[in-house]
Amino acid sequence: YSQLAKNNYYVDQQSVEAAVLRAHEHGDNVCWRGSIFLLEELTADQFVWTQKGRHGYDDGQWDRLHRHTWNYIQGDVNGAWQGAFQGVSQCNVVLRDFNNVDFRSIGVSEELEKSYKAELHVLRAWYYYFLLDLFRNVPIATEEYGETELVPQGTAKELFDFLVKDLT
Repeated sequence: YSQLAKNNYYVDQQSVEAAVLRAHEHGDNVCWRGSIFLLEELTADQFVWTQKGRHGYDDGQWDRLHRHTWNYIQGDVNGAWQGAFQGVSQCNVVLRDFNNVDFRSIGVSEELEKSYKAELHVLRAWYYYFLLDLFRNVPIATEEYGETELVPQGTAKELFDFLVKDLT
């Protein structure tokens, strides 16, 4: 595996699908097992993390989320930011890689190429939905930015407009 890089990874349809699926796989961690789920659900009224004796208190983190009294040591706020942006980044990396892939030479039709790219754009929008919901004003990073380039913060309206344009 140490011999694989983006210039020799994409050799057939399976390698393309594996790259696309990696961005999907991150969604499970973001939503069902990650901080976004905790911030969206434990801060609302439909879920509660009960304490049974000394078990489940966990330094009061669940209680703070439910009561909206989180503080600087509450890792879920940073975890939600990181988790969603990791998903955005994974989509962007693959989309950036796809700019240099000759899909026809590896047996991927134009229809499938468009489908994979559209799938990544929709998935990126899904990750951005969480950022919009939880944080509002966030950097709007796309595959057009370099891997180490700092991206300026956009407003909630700019992000919404970007997503509508990107998806349509």
